[in-house]
Amino acid sequence: MSRIVLVLVVLLSTGCGYHTAGKADLLPSDLRILAVPAFVNQTQTYKIEQMLTAAVIQELSTRTNYRVIAHPDSADAVLHGT
Repeated sequence: MSRIVLVLVVLLSTGCGYHTAGKADLLPSDLRILAVPAFVNQTQTYKIEQMLTAAVIQELSTRTNYRVIAHPDSADAVLHGT
């Protein structure tokens, strides 16, 4: 009985893990303003580019400290999507 409990404890403890998603560690440290122009739709799905662009902007705005803008004129970097 105690052997079964021990095996269960070991199996359950190996499945536990904690990490944060969406870390931007690989981007340059001087990056402050990120432009995300409208993505290009190369599919037959109607308005999918608008939904994806809005979702990416929302995630970048909530998960990072970058200022997200639509026009690349005054941005430090530009994220294009197709």
